[in-house]
Amino acid sequence: MDKTVQNTINSLVDAFDSYEIPDEYRDTVEAFKQKLVDFGNLHPDTIYFFQEYPDSGLQEEYTDLISKVVTASYKPIDSEVKLPSVSEYLEQYRQAYEELCKRDSQKGRAAYEALFNVANRTDDLLEAQLIIEKERLNWKIITEDAIEIFEKKLSKMDPLNLATTAKLLGQIDVYKCAKSEAELDYLIDKQDVKDVSIIADYTIKMTLAAGLSYELLKYIDTHDKKYKKHICATLKYMTDYMGLKFDDLINNDCVAIWMLDPHNLDEYGKTKDAMNPKVLETFKSIIDTIQEEEKE
Repeated sequence: MDKTVQNTINSLVDAFDSYEIPDEYRDTVEAFKQKLVDFGNLHPDTIYFFQEYPDSGLQEEYTDLISKVVTASYKPIDSEVKLPSVSEYLEQYRQAYEELCKRDSQKGRAAYEALFNVANRTDDLLEAQLIIEKERLNWKIITEDAIEIFEKKLSKMDPLNLATTAKLLGQIDVYKCAKSEAELDYLIDKQDVKDVSIIADYTIKMTLAAGLSYELLKYIDTHDKKYKKHICATLKYMTDYMGLKFDDLINNDCVAIWMLDPHNLDEYGKTKDAMNPKVLETFKSIIDTIQEEEKE
């Protein structure tokens, strides 16, 4: 598993080491630790991990178990159970917060700090729990960190290549909108359908643009009528079956780039080497000429 996933797992596992685990919970805690490790091994990629974790039930299981451990670790005084203060209760999140700070997650840090700030809003543990639940603060420490991970990944990618960015863009929107696990699951299913449509539409237009560029360059170079015939056939297909005109391709930056014979200069293709964009004006002129000739 990658470092971010490992650190996330470690922070949850290590949180239990801050307390003396009562015998009644010892086996349960160990089993849960192993479950976290197994989940991390099954989802070793950061993005995949944070996509699947909210729906796994592990965060709820963790919160429930560590709450029992924290409460049980305080010894009875005069036959009465001494409950932890709000600040003491929230300390269970400290190690996870410190691990998150090491990788400089600004959104994640803000979410944890909002959680810690509950101690400044009330001294009553029950009221604190109600605030945390009502404002979904436990939920936000997961989603805000995940959103920042997705956004950092997205910033490295070619913004014009929807075939690779559509999924991430959709995930970011979903995580920003979802207020619960059930809603997240529902929105992800809906977004998956949208993503298929977006990627398919983009891929078709990208293929058409690249194909037309090839035929146009060949036509410019050879003046061979067979390339003119291919160009006319492609334009007719676009019009008859897709309702597209040549202008629809060159006026869409995400598509037009593929008419310029682009070559990636970095891992994710954010930087490219390509023909001068002015060649699109030449292509447009040739297309206009060909279409005028076809009318005659």
